[in-house]
Amino acid sequence: MRSLACSLAVCSFLLLALPARADFPELIRRVPGEANMLLMIDAERLFTSPLAEKEEWKKKRLANHAVHPMSIPPQATKVVRAAHWDLHTRESDWDLVMLETPKAPFLEHIAKNEKGFVDTVANTKAVWSPRGAYIVQVGENAVGLTFPPNRQFLSRWLKQRSGQISPYLLEASETLRSSTGQFVLAIDLDDAVEQTRTESWLKTLDFAQQSKNGTPGLAKTIAGLRGVKFEIVLNEKPWGNLQLDFAEDPALVVPVAKPLVIAALKQLGAPLDDLETWTVTPKGKSISLHGQFSQSNLLRLSSLFDLPTVDLDDEKSAVENTPQATLNHFKSVDQLLKDLLEKKPGATTIGQYAVWVQQYAKRIDRLPLTNVDPEMQAYSAGVASDLRQIATALKGGGINTSIRQAGAYNTGYDSYYGTRNIGGERRAIAAEETGTAAMTGIQLSDRILAETAAIRQKMSERYKLGF
Repeated sequence: MRSLACSLAVCSFLLLALPARADFPELIRRVPGEANMLLMIDAERLFTSPLAEKEEWKKKRLANHAVHPMSIPPQATKVVRAAHWDLHTRESDWDLVMLETPKAPFLEHIAKNEKGFVDTVANTKAVWSPRGAYIVQVGENAVGLTFPPNRQFLSRWLKQRSGQISPYLLEASETLRSSTGQFVLAIDLDDAVEQTRTESWLKTLDFAQQSKNGTPGLAKTIAGLRGVKFEIVLNEKPWGNLQLDFAEDPALVVPVAKPLVIAALKQLGAPLDDLETWTVTPKGKSISLHGQFSQSNLLRLSSLFDLPTVDLDDEKSAVENTPQATLNHFKSVDQLLKDLLEKKPGATTIGQYAVWVQQYAKRIDRLPLTNVDPEMQAYSAGVASDLRQIATALKGGGINTSIRQAGAYNTGYDSYYGTRNIGGERRAIAAEETGTAAMTGIQLSDRILAETAAIRQKMSERYKLGF
């Protein structure tokens, strides 16, 4: 998702020429049966695409890779990410990433770089990283990361027999093998969409209300959604194809497919403006939206699927000195903060902005720590903690608004003081709660800026470098 490639971290990793590998099928067989989200990236195709060659992605310096969402070790040639995503909380219970590499990494070296330790889980060596992940070797030339570092989940996954992936995700995984695309994201929604809630949501959308078939028919069809598949193809420009797969004929949905998808993405906190110009094409029990992607929208979308930045390069990690590693780490944090605090990417409500704040906190948590000054590590950990507090405050403002507004019944009555203005009361409640949440966010933002200025000065004096 990020120019998807254009910026998908893409612009940041180096591609190495590699020998024969396990390929996607072997990695796909290791996907847990509980997974309902699957992400596949073919890095080799990515870097040989016309767009990548035109912009010389292979020559991009490695030092920038940590700033970009979905940054992965430059040694990876194929990526498979699986997760169990909760449709209501919009968060994953667990994530599993498998990276195909040219050679098996040394787990002891990774443990040293990560400031972690080597554990034994289910008779398998596993590195515990304080940045929130377990790292294990998967086969001869692949490494697996599970996060958060749930030891019991890791054990159960290692013991689970292969071939448990859901039928829909398995079907979606074939897309990358049969097309020229470099990236595929699939979400299995079988039995996940509730018809009653869907109908209530549709009633809040003007275009759905105006549908000649009414919201009940739309809700019934949408509730039968089997899954969603999103593919990126990089030619001279990035192109996207979003396919909705239904259990029955989606004829009722076709007329409103585009605004429906746009509204759903906005609710998830991932609005994509490019969809406005995309073409809708129905085929059988599927509806496809396809068109060109801008770099900004690809960057925005990809930030929701961040990966821990574990460095698998033994030689580079060993020689990078503390001053340079510390400077790179600071620049990464500083760039992320500027992007978040100044640009406020894609957020139109405090709830949506809370999603981005939380994602950026994760991105800072997952920055490389190898040879980074301990005080710099403490600073970035504090920034991530402050961002999570901001996200909590913003989410709390939204929850409190809903609770208080529910007490303002939508029926006016004449009181001793006159007619009650319910709409005005609700707007006042929303403004008050938003103001309270925003004030907390501003206070924490000021603290982050002050701490950033302080660490910049301290590190500049200590290492005589321009932080």
